[in-house]
Amino acid sequence: MHVLNFPVPYTEELVYSTVARAGVRQGLTSPKQLLDDVFDSRSIIATIDLPNHLGALTRWLPSESTPETLIYGHTLFPLYAPFVTEARRLRCIKWLKSGVEGSVHLTLGVAASRIKNPRFLRYCPSCLATQRERYGEYFWLREWQVAGVEACLEHGVLIDTRIARPLIERHRFIAASPGYCPLVRQRMGSEVANWITAQVRQLLTLPAQASPSFSQWTDYYRNLARRNGYCRGKVQIDHIAIREEVLRVWPNRWLTRNCLMPFSSGVYESDWLKSIFRKHRK
Repeated sequence: MHVLNFPVPYTEELVYSTVARAGVRQGLTSPKQLLDDVFDSRSIIATIDLPNHLGALTRWLPSESTPETLIYGHTLFPLYAPFVTEARRLRCIKWLKSGVEGSVHLTLGVAASRIKNPRFLRYCPSCLATQRERYGEYFWLREWQVAGVEACLEHGVLIDTRIARPLIERHRFIAASPGYCPLVRQRMGSEVANWITAQVRQLLTLPAQASPSFSQWTDYYRNLARRNGYCRGKVQIDHIAIREEVLRVWPNRWLTRNCLMPFSSGVYESDWLKSIFRKHRK
């Protein structure tokens, strides 16, 4: 494959999507042949969220494209980077550049997360219609595949494809296309769904930067509780009052669907909500 034939990633496009479009552009029907051409290896796993071997991919891209620009602009890494130690952040960047299958997901806590990945690849029909008009082709956007994101901020609820996650064909990069992504009508997103999408967009657009320390996160949440009147005395956090406020603001169905329903009083030790306001160790 010649470097001039390889597609340049669109803004907010997943690396997974760019490689899939490369296969379409080359007219390749064999997943193994695409891997051979792009990565010089037939053992690469087609990873949607946190792909590795990005160093090998940059040889087909313009000089301003580096592994770091791919990691922060075209993977879901920015969602996790601020919440791990600086040493872990740098270690994961090294693995994403080269390739240690599965290690990044374990190190970032993705594999053990209570919030599970969507069951299928998802898309926004209205965004795809705009892509077709503007670029003449479809591509997968990052935010569509984020756990907990349910709606496009501009157009409404995301639609499931029939492409299951994890991918049944582990080495196949599947391009967004009319066959997988019919332009059906969408419902409006809920207020909560739109708010989550807006927050995710802020995280995804963060530049590469050093991660806060655990002690900084501890101070942040303690100050947050103090500023909002959820402290007893100077240091004791009022966890029950915080739980009641969360349940007042967030719909029970949304919390349950995303495995985020806080425990009732008396069952706190493994409660994520209480853990956030305690001393951070992980």
